[in-house]
Amino acid sequence: SNGSKLRNSSKPRTELPPYRILNDACTVCGKPATGTHYQSTLFQCVSCNGCRSFFRRSIAYGKEYTCKGMGYDQQGCSVRVDEEQEDSPEAALPDDIQVSDIVPVVPDYECKLEKMMQKLLLIEDAHHKLRISKYSPRLVPGLSIGDFAYGPSKLGVDYGPMRTTPYEPVSIMLVPEEVYIKHKIQIDFSRFDYSEKKLWMFQDVTFAIEFIKALPIYHLLDDCSKLSLLASAITCSNFTSAFYSYSHHSDRTCFPDGTVMCWSRSLQDKSPHSTRFHTGLIAAMRDVQLDTREYALLKMIVVCNPMLDGLNPYDATLLQHEKERYTKTLLSYVLAKRGVKDGPAMFTKILSIVNLVTKLTSWQKSQHILILAMGLHKYSCPFAETIFHSH
Repeated sequence: SNGSKLRNSSKPRTELPPYRILNDACTVCGKPATGTHYQSTLFQCVSCNGCRSFFRRSIAYGKEYTCKGMGYDQQGCSVRVDEEQEDSPEAALPDDIQVSDIVPVVPDYECKLEKMMQKLLLIEDAHHKLRISKYSPRLVPGLSIGDFAYGPSKLGVDYGPMRTTPYEPVSIMLVPEEVYIKHKIQIDFSRFDYSEKKLWMFQDVTFAIEFIKALPIYHLLDDCSKLSLLASAITCSNFTSAFYSYSHHSDRTCFPDGTVMCWSRSLQDKSPHSTRFHTGLIAAMRDVQLDTREYALLKMIVVCNPMLDGLNPYDATLLQHEKERYTKTLLSYVLAKRGVKDGPAMFTKILSIVNLVTKLTSWQKSQHILILAMGLHKYSCPFAETIFHSH
């Protein structure tokens, strides 16, 4: 390996200068230095902690910068690189050291961050593939959360695409929950044709359940805590659906089969809460220009809710630690991507999306609890009752 080659090489080595803690100025910005950083590499630099962190994040995230002092004629920049040596790393090294001898050193924190992100993105991709697959669970009488709680997650199972031909956008007129309640309209899904389309309101919750089951933290919980966590999957499903709509440039809820929620202006005036449910979260994501990595981290913060009813105290602590870990990771990522100046304020706005999805889902639950209490579901089942009564 490169590591053993570096340690066992018989060639004479150039001694690295000893670690220094001096009253030197930072060689980058001129402020008081805190020491010689990255002393384990050949690229040692006397710098302050601020510059050390800035350049570390720049390398970790592959950020590129343009010198403000360089004009179109590429003159004026005080830092020049010999064009003949620009593509020759060997030219910057002593004669007795080869580029192949050097082991790239990547800060441990950035390595852990990137590994975490890659795992989250893989799970997220599997969640999306399940949504657009032929997997189509049915809402039947007697169905309960317990029917989904055990056994391996279905994420990663190849069910095949739900349809091979491209989808044409189809408008679905919104019937607000307030209308069902006011006019006592009975809800009946017994004749729903699952072979032709998906019952997204129900099935997206089951897809979110499979997403939660794929998380390592889920398998550390006891059975009661697992059921409590799965019962909160409706919040995760609302968040997933909103990001799908936002990433497909829709200002209202849309689904992978091409259906788009629509309503008239008069309906919007009469039922503002229902229309806001299908637009508010998307607008918040668009306002902060949420990217995929920020979304994946926010989704974990939404899921790892230590305040859920029915959690074992020890399991609540585990979820709290997970939530804090993902929150800190989100902060680091936002600061690295959006800059130290705008990052903190943007982080606060991004994190507020969690409160928004929780608030919108609470409103949705309250409406369906009332519908259930009025007996408007023709075939009610324990699954729906558990989902809508979860807190």
